[in-house]
Amino acid sequence: MATISNATIATGDGSFIIDKTEIGEPLADEVLIKMKAAGICHTDYDSLHWGRPIVMGHEGAGIVVKAGEDITTLAPGDSVILNWATPCGNCFQCREGNEHI
Repeated sequence: MATISNATIATGDGSFIIDKTEIGEPLADEVLIKMKAAGICHTDYDSLHWGRPIVMGHEGAGIVVKAGEDITTLAPGDSVILNWATPCGNCFQCREGNEHI
C-alpha cells in the first residue's frame, strides 16, 4: 500500500514546489523512514538547476517504518539519520577512514 507524503521538489528550472508524492513499499534492500527532520544543503540548492525533478532534503533523521527483506540491521521503530554518501570501502577517502566523504 502506497503512502502519500508532502515533499519539496526541485523542478529542474531553478525553482521548487511543495507537492504530494506517492511512496511505495520498500524494495528488498530499502528502508521506509518517517522523517522527523530534514535539511536543505548545498547539493539541494544545486539540484534546482539539474534539468529534472528531484526530491530535496536528503539529509535528515527519522524513524524506521518498514524494512525490506534483505535488511538485517534495522527494524521498525529504530531511530536513524540519513546520509547521501554511501561509502564504497575502496576509494582513498574510505581507506583513510573518511567514509562520510
